[in-house]
Amino acid sequence: MVGIILSNEVIHSLKLLKKLGMILKLDLSKGFDKLSWTYIHQMLMAFGFNATWIRGIMNLISSPCFPILLNGSPSTPFCPSRGI
Repeated sequence: MVGIILSNEVIHSLKLLKKLGMILKLDLSKGFDKLSWTYIHQMLMAFGFNATWIRGIMNLISSPCFPILLNGSPSTPFCPSRGI
């Protein structure tokens, strides 16, 4: 439920500020279990994501712990308890 509310707020803010944006939802548990990392990397390249985005996404799926940006500042790294 929180994800839906957050998504709605992001979309609303982008519309209000008249800025371009993108929301990317990755179901990491399904992608991690069924797809090779090489395939994911190649598909991101095929869809035209730039190297910075690809590197960030690949770091998320290949690292057991990671920080997130919270109000523009990195959080303390945490390890997900579900999915990967």
